[in-house]
Amino acid sequence: MTAADSTEPSRLLNIVFQLLPSRKRYPEYYEHISDPMDLKTVAEKIQKGEYKEIPELEKDLQLIFSNARSFNEPGSQIYKDAGVLSKLAKSRTADCVASLVARQARGSRSSRRQSRQVYSQGIAALQYEDSESESDEDSDLEDMDGSTDPMWKLYSAVRNFTTERGVEIAEVFLSLPSKRELPDYYQTITQPISLNQIRRKIRNGEYPTLQHLGEDLEIMFNNCKTYNRQDSKLWKDGNKLQKFFNTKLEELLEGGDEISAPATPAPAPEKMEVDVKKASPKDPKDQLKKKLKILFNSIYHWANSDGIQPIGVFLEIPSRKDYPDYYDIITEPIDMNMIEQRIKSNQYKGEEELLADCKLMFSNCRLYNEEGSGIYEDANILERILLAKAREIGVLAGDRMKQIKRKTISLQQKVKTLYDTLKDYRDAKGRQLSLIFLKLPSKHEYPDYYDIIKRPIDLEKISSKIRNNMYETMEDAVADFTLVFDNAAKYNEPDSQIYKDAQTLA
Repeated sequence: MTAADSTEPSRLLNIVFQLLPSRKRYPEYYEHISDPMDLKTVAEKIQKGEYKEIPELEKDLQLIFSNARSFNEPGSQIYKDAGVLSKLAKSRTADCVASLVARQARGSRSSRRQSRQVYSQGIAALQYEDSESESDEDSDLEDMDGSTDPMWKLYSAVRNFTTERGVEIAEVFLSLPSKRELPDYYQTITQPISLNQIRRKIRNGEYPTLQHLGEDLEIMFNNCKTYNRQDSKLWKDGNKLQKFFNTKLEELLEGGDEISAPATPAPAPEKMEVDVKKASPKDPKDQLKKKLKILFNSIYHWANSDGIQPIGVFLEIPSRKDYPDYYDIITEPIDMNMIEQRIKSNQYKGEEELLADCKLMFSNCRLYNEEGSGIYEDANILERILLAKAREIGVLAGDRMKQIKRKTISLQQKVKTLYDTLKDYRDAKGRQLSLIFLKLPSKHEYPDYYDIIKRPIDLEKISSKIRNNMYETMEDAVADFTLVFDNAAKYNEPDSQIYKDAQTLA
């Protein structure tokens, strides 16, 4: 149970073998495998004392690993892990049998039997995904069909959304990813939530207002975009659904559907007038500064369950002496100290400007550091914390959504202008430098490129993202352009023409 990947010690090899694949998701597994077996079944048999001999236990373990190698491709990770664990089980079985024989010869009894059962108790208690299934959707169809409840209207609109081609894309959001297949999802995502969970919360009356429902849907889409690559279909589908959801939510709110409990009487007009008189607003600059401090402190003081505050590495930009390459890659360095100084000197005209600076800081971090590294994940977590606080204090709600949508059009125009400038740039001899960067190298001709470059991207890909309005900030677009030229500089020799052209365009 403690066997780990030699190259990644934190990855335990047993995780994927703990539970059998879902019959609903993988019916072909049960057509191919005649005698399914998993570690949960083995653990249950240990708990019941069904194994009389150690070789009986090994036989079931070997069945798990042979099934895995029979169903999965020879080059896959699960196939390799099954091979490693199969050899380990065989070796440990021989050791245990030899040890048992020695103890019996000495007439001694094992004092470690109880410790061996600790793992089996935990594994035996695991639940199969199908038994935890959220697939009771059909029973709630009557709640949605023809319902005038704004919450069901919003849920139904998202659930039944179809693309221009008539394709439903909400299906993947109905249930959470498999813990068996994607254990790292639950290490990355701190607030997992699915459409089926949201549906149950609506049914149980757990949302006080439509805005509260909107917050959960927003979290769900942000989770999708955090975990998946920006060029993946899942990310694009999540982004498309999120845009549709924001539009629908705005329609319902403008239609007066913001209150979830129709039985709640509206306050009398006289009372409202009194409240307005009492609520004499403070200086707008003071109000803005207060909100800026709330946003800043939400990430500055945040700590994880272990009491660790990940903000420390973001307080100051890296030293030019220790990390000279940082300033080759990052064109707009920024840190928390600079942001704090801008708050104190009243440089921010609105909360969005602070959010943009923070997003730039986290984007810089992700651009410079390896995907999956600790600091990369810290940037993702802190950005989610910041945006959650922004929604909580109303910075990203209501009229703000309209402002963001208006800004999106001008943003895409700016990105398009930048793209055209780079694409059309010519040197003194009239040579168009961008041509080599329009398409990625052929995998057939340059297979080593894809071993060296972990995040391939070309100008045509960027053009496609511009057409589909996928850039949320100018910094995101700049990061992609920078990545194109950084990849070229990383793969090619410094004295090559491509390297020099990349440096010119960057």
